[in-house]
Amino acid sequence: MNCFKIMILLLVASQVILISGCAKKARKQSSPFDKKAVFDTIDKNHDRKIGKKEYRFIWKDKNMAEEYFNRLDKDNNGFLTDDEFVVPWVAIPLK
Repeated sequence: MNCFKIMILLLVASQVILISGCAKKARKQSSPFDKKAVFDTIDKNHDRKIGKKEYRFIWKDKNMAEEYFNRLDKDNNGFLTDDEFVVPWVAIPLK
């Protein structure tokens, strides 16, 4: 495994701590891998989509947040829908 992939994995692991705190505030107690609970927690205004500002809030590294948001936003509309959203610490695509 090259250094870049190791650094990405370490970064993702550090995000788990930050995001798992958000997941605890979800309406129901659920697994940190429960996509709906995580989505609902990040979607602060409850409009059923996650904007860049909402997504960046859960990341320490705002540049990394921007990069992953853009990878996930398949239709490039500036929002992540339930279909596009991936729980960050479960399946972040590596280059």
